[in-house]
Amino acid sequence: MEEKITQEEKDYKKIYEQIRADSQLGVDSYVKYLSGGALVISLTFISDILPEEQCCTYLIIGAWSSLVLSLIVNFSSYFFTIRNCNLAIKEIDNGKMNFKTGVAARNKLIHFINYLSALLTIAGIIGITLFVTLNINNYG
Repeated sequence: MEEKITQEEKDYKKIYEQIRADSQLGVDSYVKYLSGGALVISLTFISDILPEEQCCTYLIIGAWSSLVLSLIVNFSSYFFTIRNCNLAIKEIDNGKMNFKTGVAARNKLIHFINYLSALLTIAGIIGITLFVTLNINNYG
């Protein structure tokens, strides 16, 4: 079965194996730092900087929800990437690699997930910023 694989396909396989390895190593620290940082910063604003009575608490609830969803979506991207790399490696090994219908089609989902994660993160940051700004202006 190995003799069906061209050198170009072997090179692509090596790239996918490296992407898979890099994703597995990086996801744990990425999720830990992002979620921990967002939690600490927003809790500091609420407990130490803002007064006890705050207005527009729906903004902070929405912001936290958006950030949590962003983490979940981003984390799912990791699993889809690993799955896609495994499928591509299997296709290369079986001599059935088709970039148009295989890799490219599967990568569309990953791109969508990554954009969604970025938008949710931006929405969360905007929500926290609005919440803090409104409370500092109203009670500061």
